Amino acid sequence: MRPALDLLYDGCGKLAAVGLILIGVFVLVQVLGRLVGMPVPGTDDLAGYAMASSSFLGLAHTFNQGAHVRVTLLLDHLPPARQRYLEITALFAGAVVVGFLLWYTVDLTIESAVFGEVSVGLLPIPTAIPQGFMTLGVAALFIALVDALVLRLRGEVPGYALAQDGQG
Repeated sequence: MRPALDLLYDGCGKLAAVGLILIGVFVLVQVLGRLVGMPVPGTDDLAGYAMASSSFLGLAHTFNQGAHVRVTLLLDHLPPARQRYLEITALFAGAVVVGFLLWYTVDLTIESAVFGEVSVGLLPIPTAIPQGFMTLGVAALFIALVDALVLRLRGEVPGYALAQDGQG
């Protein structure tokens, strides 16, 4: 199971990287088009969708790599048993909040697909496409939080803690 989860987190991270590259390409195309007097319509919309997609797709990978901002000032001064309890509580709360977000992003994406919603920009892009990437990113983060919670409950060390300690 661990290899499949790591593949999910790394795959989402790679998709986020592709989105970042696409942002650069869209901006470059827009700038070059304006320089030669032929603006390319819709590139700003596409860059915005790529940015939103990259932001959400990178969440699970960043979490698993220990790169999210974690304030451990309080945890570092507590005994290990209390540290574990607070960390489990935080992971549970995070999973609940992200679970609600996942529920609503899935619902939003399905509604957009069913009703055939398209963007209001110059390019009529089905909104379910960028929403689908957003939903995938939120789902991966939810899985990563539940994964870390289960590991902590079993007394094991999650990926973010290994990465933070330099062991990952």
